[in-house]
Amino acid sequence: VAKGLGLILESFQAAGAKDKAPTLPQITGAKNRAGFPLGFSHSHRYIGPRTVLVGDAAHRVHPLAGQGVNLGFGDVMSLASIVEKCLQDGASLGDRSYMLEYETERQRHNVPTMFSIDSLH
Repeated sequence: VAKGLGLILESFQAAGAKDKAPTLPQITGAKNRAGFPLGFSHSHRYIGPRTVLVGDAAHRVHPLAGQGVNLGFGDVMSLASIVEKCLQDGASLGDRSYMLEYETERQRHNVPTMFSIDSLH
């Protein structure tokens, strides 16, 4: 394994640069640092009067392999489908019964997924 890894690493080195240590780029202009706690949060309601929460506004998970963004993409796809259905049925855009369908569908998917991601952390 070590020999194979060595061969892979050598293949990435430029010709003639095998004996030189890589030079790291100089970081300039960074004056402040910030920390963001890793964690789990979830809105109990995804809808309100003429308001819908999607993505990070509705839920926050540990950034494990981009699963948070995948949850957000799922929210958008679900909402688009439900809005399309709402308009095809002639209902008012933002009709509460359709928005409740979005909320129920996404929470049934997001909450178990979020607990799974959080348990891996």
